[in-house]
Amino acid sequence: MIDIFIKTHFSGGHHLRDYPGTCERPHGHNWKVKVQVRATSLDQLGMGIDFKTLKKQLSSVPVLTQCSSNK
Repeated sequence: MIDIFIKTHFSGGHHLRDYPGTCERPHGHNWKVKVQVRATSLDQLGMGIDFKTLKKQLSSVPVLTQCSSNK
């Protein structure tokens, strides 16, 4: 088995409606993401998965794209 890791980060913002405090105003958070993929076999190039493919799949995760959590 081969373990493949990829790390990335994203920033997200939100506010808490009707919250009695500073979190009612728009504010942001920074998040770190670490993904581990385990390959049980290798392809003809000797790879478990192409990093380009893995990065593309990771960037398509909806929570990692720009959106508002308050919609």
